[in-house]
Amino acid sequence: MMIPVITLAAETTKPGTKDSASVFKALKDAFDLPEEAKKKNVYDSPFYGYRAGPLIEMLGVFDATHDVEPIQSFTNLMWPSRNQSFCEIMYHFAKKFSELDRIVTRMIHESYGLDKYFDRDCGIESFAHLLRMINYRVP
Repeated sequence: MMIPVITLAAETTKPGTKDSASVFKALKDAFDLPEEAKKKNVYDSPFYGYRAGPLIEMLGVFDATHDVEPIQSFTNLMWPSRNQSFCEIMYHFAKKFSELDRIVTRMIHESYGLDKYFDRDCGIESFAHLLRMINYRVP
């Protein structure tokens, strides 16, 4: 059996490229917001919204890949005066990781000989992804 190889070395995925720099700037902008703004990021489900501890800070957007609306709502909540570039960058980022999730899940199905069931039974198109943004602090 051959072990599948995925090359993630496209020019747009390398650190320091325009795409990665845009994501890091967007994340910095989000974590630079005042804590009272970030505390507005709440969900009924535990660990979906804003969480902070001595060494970590997290923000989350649920169902961030089916439609831009959840990320747009998050953006409007954090920046009432709007920050459209954050919304566009993070939606693009979330979609790319959703596509990667689909590729890996298909590969797992194929490795077990279950690829014929992937599209029909997997239901991956209906998966809701949580976009979790994490800022690790230096101790």
